[in-house]
Amino acid sequence: MTLSGASAGHRSICILSVYAPDDAFLYEQFENHLSSLKRQGLISLWSVDKTLAGADRNVEIERNFNAAHIILLLLRPFPKIR
Repeated sequence: MTLSGASAGHRSICILSVYAPDDAFLYEQFENHLSSLKRQGLISLWSVDKTLAGADRNVEIERNFNAAHIILLLLRPFPKIR
């Protein structure tokens, strides 16, 4: 999935998201919050887990990286070790 057209001939904003595999559940929550914008065609979201089986992962990453209007790095601090 790369850029898609929004209504009225406008392009949607393509957002590439990068997160740690352990944080997939947080990304799913984030994606749910943006679902209405996706339905309206205003944004499209892509992350590595959206790569289709059999597709060249590096090619897909590069294609979506180059198509992205926004690259979102989802980070959270490590817990303090006492």
